[in-house]
Amino acid sequence: MIATQRAERAAVDVFIRAACAEDQSYIASTLMHSIRTPRGLPMPKRDSNAVVDYLLDAKGVRLLVACNEDGKIVGWLCWSPLTATRLVHYVYVRKDWRQRGIAKALMSGAHLDDERSSLVYTLKGLSADWLLDLYPHAVYVPIQEAIS
Repeated sequence: MIATQRAERAAVDVFIRAACAEDQSYIASTLMHSIRTPRGLPMPKRDSNAVVDYLLDAKGVRLLVACNEDGKIVGWLCWSPLTATRLVHYVYVRKDWRQRGIAKALMSGAHLDDERSSLVYTLKGLSADWLLDLYPHAVYVPIQEAIS
């Protein structure tokens, strides 16, 4: 488990910690909204419900949250720890907190900032372009393929 830590890479004062049960409704809500309105093909509600359920319940999936000084979640990261590659399912940062290093701090907190290993991502959202700007060699694998 990842201990609470001050994010050193963020341009603002946030704390990174492992998600807890009380965080799941917020994470599920923001993930559901994000994957139902992607830039790519819209995901039917039935499929998005199944993806959210899988990601929040699967043994091999981890969640980190970034919180402000009041304890409010300002971003979160969903990933699966693997040895040969970095597998990121989704990164979310509140709109008014974007471009402040929150996503990078979450990636660092999950030890996903090692440029030597490949980066695979499984879900696309409205703001997914930042990922390709920061990681131009990232590879998209649809979640249905990654979890099958």
